[in-house]
This record gives sequence, structure tokens and C-alpha cells, in this order.
Amino acid sequence: MDFGAVDYPKSIHPHEAPPPARRNALKTVKPEYEKQGSKPKHEHRTKNQLAAEMLAVLSAWLPTREILVVADSAYIGKHLLRQRPANVEALGPIHWKAALYEVLAVPQGRTKHGRRRPTPQEVLADDQQWPATRQTIFFKSGVARELEIKTITDVCWYDTAGPQAVQVVVVRDPAGEWRDEALLCTDVTLAAAEVITGYCRRWSVEVAFADAKQMLGFQDPQVWSALAVERAAPMAWFVATLVVCWYAAAGRYGRQAQRHRPWYKDKETPTFADMLATCRLQLWQGWLRGESGSGADGQEKLAWLLEYIATSN
Repeated sequence: MDFGAVDYPKSIHPHEAPPPARRNALKTVKPEYEKQGSKPKHEHRTKNQLAAEMLAVLSAWLPTREILVVADSAYIGKHLLRQRPANVEALGPIHWKAALYEVLAVPQGRTKHGRRRPTPQEVLADDQQWPATRQTIFFKSGVARELEIKTITDVCWYDTAGPQAVQVVVVRDPAGEWRDEALLCTDVTLAAAEVITGYCRRWSVEVAFADAKQMLGFQDPQVWSALAVERAAPMAWFVATLVVCWYAAAGRYGRQAQRHRPWYKDKETPTFADMLATCRLQLWQGWLRGESGSGADGQEKLAWLLEYIATSN
């Protein structure tokens, strides 16, 4: 398929706000990604370029907010890191063989960086020169894990992020159950634990994709044209964002749809499925109590609703 939708739902949390019990990724901006095909390279926009353009729009909408972009390796690249607005910081994986350099406080002529520093891979492998610190990290899932952490500071990833200082947090699980990670963060004030748990926020994006596919028909349209892509997928994302915002502003104060799940009794906060069910319930209640108020009208509406539910997939 030569034309496809690439979506960037985002969870935006101001630094001063307390962390929510459940994070919801909201669809904010939707660029369309097209494979290069026969296009000249200078006319093709990569996913990394699209992400940078989206951040420029998002930053203009929220000029007084500090935004932390959490992304995977497909998007943590030159365009996003070098073109990010002043109120945007980025966090995500860095290549194990990334060329790191000392930061120069003042560039010296054509020299924009200092001496070469070890790669994340070399730092992880040499415990004698770069000893690890063991720290217990508490994750939102309730899991507490002792990890070996090495933090590389006062460095720049010049070829990709430019001469600005970044920090790299290298993580190893001494139990050998979790894979090693090397995480880049442009916010050098964050502690290593904040970088690690901050990267876990990206999981809300995967949940948003699953919810959209399972409950909003995101995967149903079999579309091939550019116009169809611009209409079909954005509608599912628009509904998802609308439902979450409605629930946060008003829906949570009305009657709640109770899902009967006896095996899931310890849920802290509503899931998207709960919000969507509550939205349906309150809409249907308002409709059934409509303007006419006659018994016949109510019975007719109820009959239609029951048939609609019975025939829905």
C-alpha cells in the first residue's frame, strides 16, 4: 500500500501536575505519511520530519506549557531533535553506537563540540571505568525493579541533536529478564529514574491504537486513495479524543456504565471502554427522555434501540 496513515497520539502532562493514575493518549494532529516511491528524495517527508512538523503546531497551540515528547527510535532523530521548539523536550531510545562528544560552552570557530566520548554500548560493557548504580525503580503497574543504571552527562549527540547538552541513561536488569536500554533525554535536569519511568509513558500510545482498532473501527476501512486516508482514520481518532475530553469535562459526573467483570475488581480509574460505554449510556438516556415525553414515543424509541443493539457487531 503506497499511501497510509501514520498517527501520533500524544499524552501531554505539564511538569507541575501530579501524575494521573491512568494516562490517555489523545489524538491531536494527524499528518499523513506516504512512501517515497518514485518521488525525488527532496520531495519526500519522512516520519521524523512529519513528527517535527506536528510538534511545531502543537507547541504553537500550547506556548506556555512544557511538553515532553516520548517517542520510539523511528521518531527520535535529527529533524525532531534539532527543530523542536523551545518548550519541547524529547525522550526516547538512542543507538548503542551513537557518537557522543563533550559539550563546548562556547564554540571555537568551526569546532562545535569537544572530544569524542564513549558510546552507550562501551559504557554499558565497561563496569570498571563506568560503574553502575543499583536503584529500585517503582513503575505505575505496581512493579518495583532493582536496575543497574549508568548516566552519561555533559555530552552532545552532535550529528543528530546538535551541540546542545543531552543526557543518556543506560539501563541493565541484573536479573537478565529485561532487555538493556539506552535512553536519550534532552532535559538534563531529570533524574535517571524520571527518564526511565518517563519512557514508560509511551505505552499509552499503544493502548490508544488498540482501543481505536477494537472499539472505533480504526482498522475496518479498506482504503487506498489519499482522500480516503484523510477521512477514515482521522474520524476514529477524532471520536476517541472527543470521548475522553467529554468524560473528563462532564461524563464522569453523570450515571456510569458498569461493566460486569468479576475478574477485574481492582481497577483504579475508568478505561477508554468505560468512557465510551458511559457516553453511549448517557446519550441514550437523554434521547429516550426526549422532548415528546409520550409513552408511545418512548416505546418506539426503545424498540429501535433494542433492535440496533441486537444487530450491532
